[in-house]
Amino acid sequence: MRLDLNTAAAVAARPVAAPTRVALEGVSLHYGRTAALSGVSLAVAEGEIVCLLGPSGSGKSTLLRLVAGIERPSEGRILIDGVEVAGPGRFVEPEARQVGMVFQDYALFPHLTIADNVRFGLRGRPPAEAGRIVAGLLERVGLARYAGQYPHTLSGGERQRVALARALAPAPRVLLMDEPFSSLDGRLRDQVREETLDLLRETATTTIFVTHDPDEAMRAADRIALLHEGRLVQCGEAEDLYTRPATLFAARFFSDINELPGTCRSGRVETPLGAFAAPALPEGAAASVCLRPEHVRLVAGPAGIAARVVRTAFLGEIDHVVVAVPGLDTRLTVRAFGRTGLDADDLVYLEVPARDALVVAHDGR
Repeated sequence: MRLDLNTAAAVAARPVAAPTRVALEGVSLHYGRTAALSGVSLAVAEGEIVCLLGPSGSGKSTLLRLVAGIERPSEGRILIDGVEVAGPGRFVEPEARQVGMVFQDYALFPHLTIADNVRFGLRGRPPAEAGRIVAGLLERVGLARYAGQYPHTLSGGERQRVALARALAPAPRVLLMDEPFSSLDGRLRDQVREETLDLLRETATTTIFVTHDPDEAMRAADRIALLHEGRLVQCGEAEDLYTRPATLFAARFFSDINELPGTCRSGRVETPLGAFAAPALPEGAAASVCLRPEHVRLVAGPAGIAARVVRTAFLGEIDHVVVAVPGLDTRLTVRAFGRTGLDADDLVYLEVPARDALVVAHDGR
């Protein structure tokens, strides 16, 4: 299965059912000769939650700052509700964009009470109206009883909820969140994320958030925009990116994979584990057959492919098994559910259903 980069770009730019709230058109940002972003086009629909995913230095936070108006693009345009807010001849200052932002460290004012932190974005509103909004949001995030306290008295999860309430108070057209849950640990992180998503969906808030964690992106986002070295690699729903990666980088990013290098001949890539169909690849193209560990199966009897166990590890619900296959330079990882009872040097047999294989052209990286 393979999508080329032109297809990926078309998926990112295709019309969506809801009106487009944020649109980036060929946006680039250069610092001298260094390109932080290169030709990114992305449309975010009204009420949609889109995650910017990628490793450190891929351009995620840079893109967020461009939408917020903290940075100016070197090329391209940014539109909010169809109105250009950044482009060759126009730049709207951050305070005029009606964009809210939740920072990684929450950036609460330590000298203000919780209520006054939330009220901060409502300056200019009648006091009674502002009071109603603050009270309603604090009630919604479960912090009404802390209204008169100060940020240092709250836990990390509670401070994150205050920051969210403050960002939502002015009813922004777009909410931007930069690694909003990264400072929280374990179950608290999952709980706060779910509570945050419930509120965002309840209020139909158009949201763009940054994370480097693919699991978090798949749990939280309606769509994921995967960035690498300042470029948009692929954009789509989680299942699209996981099961139909556009590049080898995309395949590697979402989980561990076994990579079997090969060359496309007559629409197939031959490997020591068999031949896999690659109808979209040109003749002679260098490719990798990518197999996720859960898709390499242990089977009984010699009907499968013979392999030798190198080592095993117990990981609770699964056994992590590393095997060596004759003719294959690299070892394969198998994720087997339940206890296998295998030891090093045991002979096993493998099966790889062709439908589970991802055949991806090398992208030169």
